[in-house]
Amino acid sequence: MKDKLQEFIQEFGFYIFILFSTIVISVFASYLPLHVDYDKFQARLAILEQVVQDKLTNLTPTQVYSQPLWLFFSFLFFIIFLTAIFIFFYLLSRFFTGKKMIETSNVCPCPLWNMKDFFKILIWIFFWIQLLSVVRIFISRFKVLEFQTYLTISLLIDGIIDGVVAIILFFWLHRHYRQNVSALGLSLKNLSVDFKNALFYYLGFLPLLFILIYTSIMFAHKVQAPSPPQPLIYFLLFEKNRLILSLVVGFIVFVGPFVEELFFRGLFYNALKKSIGVFQAMIATSIIFAVLHMNFLGFLPIFGLALLFVVMYEKTGSLKLPIFLHMIHNGFLVIIILFMRTVITA
Repeated sequence: MKDKLQEFIQEFGFYIFILFSTIVISVFASYLPLHVDYDKFQARLAILEQVVQDKLTNLTPTQVYSQPLWLFFSFLFFIIFLTAIFIFFYLLSRFFTGKKMIETSNVCPCPLWNMKDFFKILIWIFFWIQLLSVVRIFISRFKVLEFQTYLTISLLIDGIIDGVVAIILFFWLHRHYRQNVSALGLSLKNLSVDFKNALFYYLGFLPLLFILIYTSIMFAHKVQAPSPPQPLIYFLLFEKNRLILSLVVGFIVFVGPFVEELFFRGLFYNALKKSIGVFQAMIATSIIFAVLHMNFLGFLPIFGLALLFVVMYEKTGSLKLPIFLHMIHNGFLVIIILFMRTVITA
């Protein structure tokens, strides 16, 4: 018994200390006041929202189609929609005829970690998140920040957190198992092929995604569930500083998808499927991915997308495919929001 306790302390003692430190930091941060001026932001946002509603209400088809940019985007979205419908029915026909919908690969990701390793890495990630959150609070103590400035600082810190997550993952893989990123199915080979495949399957999934979004909207309307505000969407719609706007777009389209796929599909899914099996791990990781986005209205479409990502990863063995899928989806949403921005600023 004593030997087992000593063995447990040797393996987990350090991580218990890190977890305890994280809790202490979290409690300490909860007592620090955050000096951020929300009032000006809320007042400005209310005015801008009213402007948007007025413009959309008074917008006529003549005004829309008289603008070359509107005509170009309308034609582009029409082509994308037709292509998506064609690919969707093509994949559906392959499914009903018993043919392969996804070209499988002999490549199999082989990271050696398990759920015990996952929780150790998760403890480290929580520690750095809490530590950087305290840094964010301390910055606000030197000067009362406008909410927009606070969001900009938060975005930069979130980017640092994403970098820390990637470094911890790569370090753990090399330090404890002498493996490199190829164990995750990540390499620089066949990037163009993986991107084309990702674009093809994303377009094929679009009709189903629209159905999931429509279902979510109808359900939210029926239960009268409010949609939470999305600060990043505010930036995309109203931010005038091009540098900040570029940072937001870069974070949404490139940084966020890369790190999220590393964590959820590369780290979490690979560890979980060793414990509960492939299918159960697919469902569990997709549900958790959707829940952590903390968006009631978007739960169903996010769950559907997460399931698509993990299925493509399992079938092809390439982490590049879900990363590209994620980037394409986020990029598509950014284009739509920036398109709506032209309506607001017109």
